[in-house]
Amino acid sequence: MRDLTKAGVVALVLGLSLAPPACRATLGPLMLLEGAPAAYHRGDYAAALQRVRPLAEQGYAPAQNNLGVRYKVGHGVPQDYPEAMRWS
Repeated sequence: MRDLTKAGVVALVLGLSLAPPACRATLGPLMLLEGAPAAYHRGDYAAALQRVRPLAEQGYAPAQNNLGVRYKVGHGVPQDYPEAMRWS
């Protein structure tokens, strides 16, 4: 399974390097989020938050939802339901 994941990441990176600039701009936020799930699952909420918060502040919807969930459960930020609703 890990080999398939690595192969998928390599294919994505190669595809993006050959993709037209407009496509790279669309997928740019997704690439920035790349390390966030791994950091989150390791329990390194601060590292995950460093990747998520700037994208959420720029209006990237998946990052905004992610940040809202963090405020709801209190992972890496103080638990704050009104703030969670703001981001979700």
